[in-house]
Amino acid sequence: MRTRHLSSRSGFSLVELLAVMTIIGILAGLIIGASHYAYQKERRSSATGRIAALEAKLDDFKADNGYYPKQAAPGPGSSTVLYNALYGVTTSKKYFTAFTPYEISNGKVIDPFGNEYQYVCPGVHNPATYDLWSNGSDGINGTPDDISNWQSSN
Repeated sequence: MRTRHLSSRSGFSLVELLAVMTIIGILAGLIIGASHYAYQKERRSSATGRIAALEAKLDDFKADNGYYPKQAAPGPGSSTVLYNALYGVTTSKKYFTAFTPYEISNGKVIDPFGNEYQYVCPGVHNPATYDLWSNGSDGINGTPDDISNWQSSN
């Protein structure tokens, strides 16, 4: 009599491999999405902190000079007024020396999203002082992702 030996197969079936690849894909998507959210939240937090630091230095400027640096309208170059006043270009005193190379570019103060901070004095929202804001991640003024000194951030 002949006995049959069932040999055990080694390896995985195609269905098993596809199931594992699907699970890995789902997990990778979740990790990438969560890390992007955390990165955006960190940049918003950084912009909020930088606005607070700039506000403190603008108050120091006013205490010494009796006025805030004037800027009639927002737009390209409005952060140049901030840079010139706080970095000692138009004054003999440097009020803000903590600018790092990624925060300034050609005499402009850059937010964590790579855009200029916007500055208007006297302000529209703060007529007694000034308005200071970041256009947020989309770089467009007046959208919900803006970060400003007149409203709380989300």
